Amino acid sequence: MPFVYIKVPAARHAEVRDRTLEDGVAQALADLRLGEVISSGESLGDSGPDGARRVAFHRIDVDVNDLASARALFRQVLPTLGAPVLTEVHYTENRLPMVDVYEPAGWTSGATRRQ
Repeated sequence: MPFVYIKVPAARHAEVRDRTLEDGVAQALADLRLGEVISSGESLGDSGPDGARRVAFHRIDVDVNDLASARALFRQVLPTLGAPVLTEVHYTENRLPMVDVYEPAGWTSGATRRQ
């Protein structure tokens, strides 16, 4: 199964911290039998000047059985679930790390991401 992760900027995730995104993604995948959410959580950023590490982003890890269909589903449902602008969908295609980004004007798709 292809692995995908959805990266939600922490500063913009406060409104949907109640698992709206995770539960919505899980339900949409199940409804279309496209895969399942396998985990989610917060990832810490680098240490700040005070030494504290703050949450950088929220991550939803997903196994999918049809990458193209799952990406189309994410582009459709994430905005309706309250995903903020700059939410990213990370995946691998032909062994290249790729990312789709939810921009103010809509989704940009299939950009090669920097390692």
